[in-house]
Amino acid sequence: MVMRNLILLLIIFTTSCSLFDNEQDSQVEFSLDNSSAYEGKLPIKITFSSPGQTKTLTTSDFSDSKSYIGPYKTATSGTLQLTVQMLDTNDKAVTSEIVKLPLKSDWKYYIKVAVGPENPIYTCFICQDSKAFAIDSKLNFPETDSLFIVWSGNSISNPILF
Repeated sequence: MVMRNLILLLIIFTTSCSLFDNEQDSQVEFSLDNSSAYEGKLPIKITFSSPGQTKTLTTSDFSDSKSYIGPYKTATSGTLQLTVQMLDTNDKAVTSEIVKLPLKSDWKYYIKVAVGPENPIYTCFICQDSKAFAIDSKLNFPETDSLFIVWSGNSISNPILF
């Protein structure tokens, strides 16, 4: 009888703990888009960090066959900080821009880093916001080009399908 009560208490305790554990994964995925007249690989480095982690991606991490790379796990609260740098031929940052996004559980951000003459948000139905930045003239991109960071997000467990 005592053993059965202990087992029952253990079952109730572990079940009730899982009921209050609402923390779910949070993630981020990246894409890189070159709609510039610039020839060659984009000289870009993307560093993203959330509480307890930092990861850096370069142009070589992206392939033409995938639209997004990742997902990468992030913290479920705090801030996701994106630092996008455009590099010169010596891999020195010439243009460096930062975007900060709020993190929450059960959420995936989709980040597009793009270089070109037009902001990709204008052709993106689900994108939430973007920031545009001037490209340093030392990098020899066309004067009409800018660096764009565009993002959207969706629930992981209950995504809205578009």
